[in-house]
Amino acid sequence: MTALVTVPCWIDLNAGDTAAEQAFYSGVFGWNYPEQHSDAGGWRPAMVGDAMAGGMSPRPEHMPMSFWTVFFATSDIEAATARAVELGATVMMPPLPVVIDGVLMTTLAIIVDPTGAAFGLAQQAANPGMTHRGHGSAGWYELASHDVAAARTFYAELLGATVHPVPEVAPMDYATLRTADGDFAGTMPVFAGAPEGVPSAWSVYFNVDDTDAAIAAATAAGASVLMGPETMHTGRIAYLTDPEGAMFGLLQPASADWTFRP
Repeated sequence: MTALVTVPCWIDLNAGDTAAEQAFYSGVFGWNYPEQHSDAGGWRPAMVGDAMAGGMSPRPEHMPMSFWTVFFATSDIEAATARAVELGATVMMPPLPVVIDGVLMTTLAIIVDPTGAAFGLAQQAANPGMTHRGHGSAGWYELASHDVAAARTFYAELLGATVHPVPEVAPMDYATLRTADGDFAGTMPVFAGAPEGVPSAWSVYFNVDDTDAAIAAATAAGASVLMGPETMHTGRIAYLTDPEGAMFGLLQPASADWTFRP
């Protein structure tokens, strides 16, 4: 039986200066951004050749900073939204059809989980989701939560997932979420030393061919390194903020077994 909500199928960056952010990620990941119909409201897909890596949209005026949103796939977004609410979530944006030049691309909703982390739901139509693989593709997802136990319970129920502790990163309380597709995300508490007011949040790790080279390209273009580079059992990782403060990770996988493929 197919789960009502499954693993992430899309990521989107809300950016203040979309031209500058497009140039930044193009330099680090090799993305290009085909111009879209005016119905798209400034949104553009991030692509490598003909493959889709994600998207980028102008940031709403009321949002104080740029951020990545992780969208989970669903075949019934109305039922999925209702189920999330049953499990204690709140709805930030109810299901909204995205129609560009008369074509239904996807239907999206934005949800806030019971611990305060925002995420999206996506019922894809003409938009095929992320099809890019390799350097610059989404390879791992991570949730830092102020109540990680409650978060794990919520996502396990919503996605039909199981929670698996990862002793290799002890003493950190780190556990993966696992579906029939395998491990796709890590969960952990918000760092004790995080600045006051930092919310629970999802983040994206991008596959790279060489973590150190990607860090050099990113920092030369205005990014800041928050963590790493560090070699772990999963591969060589780092965590950065882009020039507008949006957080993202880099992952040079140790093996294909640790590279999630949506």
